[in-house]
Amino acid sequence: MVDWLLSTALFFWASWGALVVGLAYFRGNPSYVSVGNKVATSAFAPFTALLFVGAVLLPHEAWLSRSAAVYLWAQLLPAVLAVVAIREFKGPRWFHFVLLPIALACWAWQVAYGYVIIYGE
Repeated sequence: MVDWLLSTALFFWASWGALVVGLAYFRGNPSYVSVGNKVATSAFAPFTALLFVGAVLLPHEAWLSRSAAVYLWAQLLPAVLAVVAIREFKGPRWFHFVLLPIALACWAWQVAYGYVIIYGE
């Protein structure tokens, strides 16, 4: 029971933490920035949450039948989107120093937790 509560709490921490970081990046852009640019610079964090939810909700057998390596390759997309965020974000630069470590912690937890769920190790 305690293990389930801990894993559920960590699941929600990482998912919601990533979503909050994405929202902060979206709202942190100045009002003159286009919505497309705001979405591009904030997409890395919600995509991390989406990968996390996919790892948890899809059955273990579904990942193995489609090759679980797809999950690991999908981890490159948040990294690419984070580079886009660093280059294209028009808001204050201190956002990166405050929010990227939180996003990286959420991403690292998502990779580790998802790997254990999918591979069962």
